Amino acid sequence: FLTAFAAVDIMVAQLILDADAHPDAAGQIRGGLASYLQMMVDEPSFARLFMIEAFAAGDAAITRRWEVFKVLAESVSAPL
Repeated sequence: FLTAFAAVDIMVAQLILDADAHPDAAGQIRGGLASYLQMMVDEPSFARLFMIEAFAAGDAAITRRWEVFKVLAESVSAPL
């Protein structure tokens, strides 16, 4: 499971690129959040893995999921 979950690093990298494409803080936040939401729409199997199945995979997967959310939150709020 954690091997499959490693694809989340690609998601984080793309989110950061999309956020950084905007010159102002508000644009960066909107861009990062829009990127995250679009990825969840475009990749429903990944969304299910990331949002639901991580909880069934055990403590290591849950910990990794929260680590990713922390990175995402820090990336999106960095312009503030």
